Amino acid sequence: MRSALLAGLVLWACAAPAVCEYRDDLLERARGLRLWEDPYWTRLLHYELSFTGPRGGSTSPDFFLSPKGRRDPRAELEADLAAFFAPDTGDPEVQHAQCIFPERYAWLKERLAFDPQLLPERACPRFEHWRSAIGARGVSIVFASGYLNNPSTLFGHTLLKLRRSTGTQTPDVLDYVLNFAAYTDETNGAVFAFKGLVGLYPGRFSSIPYYLKIQEYNNIESRDLWEYPLPFSQEQTDRILRHAWELGSAEFPYYFFTENCSYQLLPLLDVGDTRLGLRDALRSWVMPGDTLRAAVRLTGAQEPARFRPSLWSQVAWRRAQLAPEEAALAERCARQDLPAALESVGSLPKDRQAAVLETADLYLQYLSRSRKKSEKYGVEARSRELQLARSRLSIQGAAEPVPRPVPLLEAHETVRAGGGFGLTRDSSFEEVSLRPALQDLLDDPAGYLPDSRLEAFHLRWRIDNRTGKGYFRQADFFHVMALNPYDDWLLRPSWEVGTGLDQAEELVEFPQDALYYGLLGSGGLSLSSSLLGREVFYALLTADTGFGSAFESGYRLGGGVRGGATFALGGRWRAQFEAKFLDYGLGDDRSNWAYSLGQSFQLSRNAALRLSLGRHGIHKEVMLSFHGYFFPW
Repeated sequence: MRSALLAGLVLWACAAPAVCEYRDDLLERARGLRLWEDPYWTRLLHYELSFTGPRGGSTSPDFFLSPKGRRDPRAELEADLAAFFAPDTGDPEVQHAQCIFPERYAWLKERLAFDPQLLPERACPRFEHWRSAIGARGVSIVFASGYLNNPSTLFGHTLLKLRRSTGTQTPDVLDYVLNFAAYTDETNGAVFAFKGLVGLYPGRFSSIPYYLKIQEYNNIESRDLWEYPLPFSQEQTDRILRHAWELGSAEFPYYFFTENCSYQLLPLLDVGDTRLGLRDALRSWVMPGDTLRAAVRLTGAQEPARFRPSLWSQVAWRRAQLAPEEAALAERCARQDLPAALESVGSLPKDRQAAVLETADLYLQYLSRSRKKSEKYGVEARSRELQLARSRLSIQGAAEPVPRPVPLLEAHETVRAGGGFGLTRDSSFEEVSLRPALQDLLDDPAGYLPDSRLEAFHLRWRIDNRTGKGYFRQADFFHVMALNPYDDWLLRPSWEVGTGLDQAEELVEFPQDALYYGLLGSGGLSLSSSLLGREVFYALLTADTGFGSAFESGYRLGGGVRGGATFALGGRWRAQFEAKFLDYGLGDDRSNWAYSLGQSFQLSRNAALRLSLGRHGIHKEVMLSFHGYFFPW
């Protein structure tokens, strides 16, 4: 594409000296204004500062018209400006530079006041057809809650929704969304996670109908969606749309924690509103929730968010409105002998029949996500029978909407820092900690996934007062735990995986001498109850391995059992008790046993006090700590 444009430019330049003189004049004016240093130009080209100077974020050669464009903003600006003078090739398959980069053209036209007689504006039928089909009149940022069964979506996902004009009869599900995602066919979760961490996957932008994302997130992955309208004018929306077109074929390296789905949306928002500076503010570490917070706060968005509950959230809410025997009937309608179940439903009052039938049909929709379950239960035929039975009831549906849960913007902030002091069997210590993300079982779960632990790069630095030494008590790379209480409507195991640096304090007198690298994985069951407030009891089988000088032979490999319970009482107080016993058949065969009790009292949305005590082999300790949550960007 680039070579064809430049070749056409050279041939035409010789045949039109007056226009070439004007082109050269524009180039001189651009040099005099030093437009390549303008922040808006660096945003359009996604330049980033590196030790060797500016570097374009895209790895696609066609994103730059100059051979030096990825490293030289000036060369790229001059190449683009020259290419805008190129004649049409006459080939409908070859787009003009003005049509490939409409926002670059629009910005340079504004800054240099193009003369339409000497630099005519080209017709761009492809771009105009795309823009007309989208029909954007506004922009919303959409947040999809986390999904623990996919490494790339653990922390949630953000995308931009291009809203059509208000007042139209077109459903908003037909709006388009701009999405950035890694493109890969990898099915191995561990390989996917590793490559995503080191940027080995290409990421691309796409514009697709919103209903496809609703189907994927809401219905298939059971993720709630939150839509926040941003106060962008029509002119700002048009800028975003023109730049989105420029990004259509560009590839960018995808990194889970930095240049991810959220990070790559920031330049688009910065193009829409040049005052934001979102990409500069969120440069080092970007979580989807951080992008949402920054976009809503910095744009001054005031419109209320729209909550779109997942299919499972709808099923769970409908079931909660049924009496236990009614819920059992709904489950029978969906998965057991349907004629017998319908006969039993017929003995209920009509309003309760309607509630049971509607819940059963909604549950069947949930089961239809799985082809295996759909075939097993004959979902389509059952659904028709249920809908027919429901239609015979001469009453209107009266189901209440799913209650709006606490949104992420009202939850505690992403980053947690803490400090505390404690006692061991024969010493005392002070400790500071930092956790960039996101949640453990003692944090307030409001706004986050319940009964889950999702932490990345959790650091704990401790000073032992007996020896005066400072050391890392813990340096987790990541730790994910999902306690899925038993539910016969939704059979999901409880599981855990984690890796990082830890201290084998159960083996040595001085814990600072026992640093090792560990990896664990667990699977099992959990149950919930409401005896005190809400409790979750869990039992897990665990595989564990470690490598370090504290171990005989330098390593240990084994497994065992872990069990515990979490408690929530009164909204502010949470506790967790856990005990474990691990035995090792390879390497250091000394057993690893421990028990602990942690308590957290929420002082405010972003502050908590914790008390923890426990024993780990020969090591005993108690610690009091304060934790604050903040949004640092």
